[in-house]
Amino acid sequence: MYDLREKVAIITGAGRGIGRATAITYAQGGASITLASITLSNLEQTAEKIKKIGGKVLIVPTDVAKKEQVEKMVDSTLNYFGRLDILFCAAGVSEIVEIAECDDQAYHRQIDVNLNGVFYCIRAAIPRMADQGRIIVMSSDEGRQGSVFVGPYAATKHGVLGLIKSVAKEVGKRGITANAICPGWVDTDMGRTDQEKRAKKLGVTVQELRPSVLAADPQHRISTAQDIANLALFLASEDSQAISGQGIGIGTVTC
Repeated sequence: MYDLREKVAIITGAGRGIGRATAITYAQGGASITLASITLSNLEQTAEKIKKIGGKVLIVPTDVAKKEQVEKMVDSTLNYFGRLDILFCAAGVSEIVEIAECDDQAYHRQIDVNLNGVFYCIRAAIPRMADQGRIIVMSSDEGRQGSVFVGPYAATKHGVLGLIKSVAKEVGKRGITANAICPGWVDTDMGRTDQEKRAKKLGVTVQELRPSVLAADPQHRISTAQDIANLALFLASEDSQAISGQGIGIGTVTC
C-alpha cells in the first residue's frame, strides 16, 4: 500500500463505481478525502465505508458541470482540511446512441460532465494545489480509438487526453503531475448498463456480446473498479513522480 498520510484528495464521482473504490483505497493509504457527486445518499454510503476504516472525510454534493459548484467544492476542501494534494476526476456520463440519432440534450450533457467538468475541476484546483501534487482523470480506451454508438462520449474522452497533456506541461515546474486513465470495459453499474444497451443496439444478448468484450483485454478479463483504483493509487503516490502527461491503458492493448 502506498503511503498517502498527510495528503488531501478530492474525488468526483465518489458516490459509486470507480470513484467510490478509489476513495476507499486512498483512505486506506491514509489520505483525507473530499467526496463529490450529485447524489447525496450515494456519497453518504461511501463516507460510511471510509469512516469504518478510520478515514477522514468531507462530503460536498457537486455537479461538476456547474463551475460555481466546483469552486465551492475546492474551497470547502481547503477550509476543512487546509490543503489539497490530489484531484481525481471520476465523474462521467455516457449514452449509447448512433450519432445520427443523438439529440442535443444527450450530446451536451456528456460534453458538460465529461469534458467541461474535468476542465472546471482542474482549473479550480491548480492555483490551490500543493507543489508535488497529483491530477488524475478518467478518460477511456474509446478516447484513443473511438467506437460505434459512443461518438459524443469518445469525443469527450479524446478531449480529456488533450487537456491533460497540456496541463502536465503547464504545472510540471511545480512538481505536479497530470495523467489520465484509459480503461476498456469496467465492471461497474455504468459499465454493465452500457453493455446492455450496446447489446440491444446490435441485436444480441449480453452473453453473446461478452466474447468480443473479453477479446479486447489481453488477459481476457473485464477490469474491476478496484483495478482502476489500484492504478489511481500509484499515480497519486510519490513513486509516480516521473510519469506525467500520459493516457495509461488498463484492460486494453491500445497504446
